[in-house]
Amino acid sequence: MRKVGIIGLGHVGETIAYTLVSKGTVDQLVLIDVDDKRALAQQYDLVNTITSLNTSTKIIIQDYAALKNADVIITSFRSTESKQNGNLTDDFASSVTIAQQVGEKIKSSEFNGVIINVNDPNEASTAILQKTVSIPQNQVFGIGTCVETQQIKSVIAEQLQVSPHNVSGFVYGERGESNFIAWSTFSVSGRSMNDIHDDYQLNFEKLEMTAKQQAWSSFSGRGYSNFSVATCTVKLIQAVLSDERLVMPVAVYHPGIETYISYPAIIGLSGIRSLMVAKLTDLEQGQLITASNFIKQKIESLSN
Repeated sequence: MRKVGIIGLGHVGETIAYTLVSKGTVDQLVLIDVDDKRALAQQYDLVNTITSLNTSTKIIIQDYAALKNADVIITSFRSTESKQNGNLTDDFASSVTIAQQVGEKIKSSEFNGVIINVNDPNEASTAILQKTVSIPQNQVFGIGTCVETQQIKSVIAEQLQVSPHNVSGFVYGERGESNFIAWSTFSVSGRSMNDIHDDYQLNFEKLEMTAKQQAWSSFSGRGYSNFSVATCTVKLIQAVLSDERLVMPVAVYHPGIETYISYPAIIGLSGIRSLMVAKLTDLEQGQLITASNFIKQKIESLSN
């Protein structure tokens, strides 16, 4: 039986729920929100939706005890959509407080599956959540820079007039702020970006700026972003449920750096199977250390 819990039913949480139900990805779905009326509304809407589908999903609401035997829990505290200025660190203190409160409830349920954190700031709040729930670090990871990676892939594909599926590479660091595009990891149809740079007169800085502008337009136009985040999250859920061994840049604990950071990892049934270590340039390695120090400072500021 495939069972997933979603804690936090804002725009992202509800989109994840709808996607899982419409795809028939799960047999049971546990929905939890601070607002009882919202949770009930989501349940009724999804139950009505199921009547038109060829799949069946049992919807359970507001029951932390039901999470005990869940395979995956998604934590989405509805904080991202409240940041009208787009700064993901503005509500960090309140996000951490919620993460600790929810983490204690998850711990009390005796859950021992995989937690995927969508809350921001992602890497730091994932670290707080893992510490609170007290399950192995490989079983708790965040969405990380999955969305940023998809954004730059889309821009590159548009520039080169190829399918985004032909673009590979990763954004490292921290979701939202101190992330960086590791250009040395990017390739298009097997050719490195440096190899095709001259052929297409690519401007890496312009590509990066375009991706950031599109991301900001997506957020500022509605006050939130949900489709891209939810799609990446569902992809991660499916990777866990099917033991896919999918490689994605997620917020994972890196023992060499001693903190959670967005880094390519192999994702399967137990969560993080291993890191996908690539040879970064000296500049990129420096950017990785800078990002890790930034994340560590955030975590330390809340531990004092």
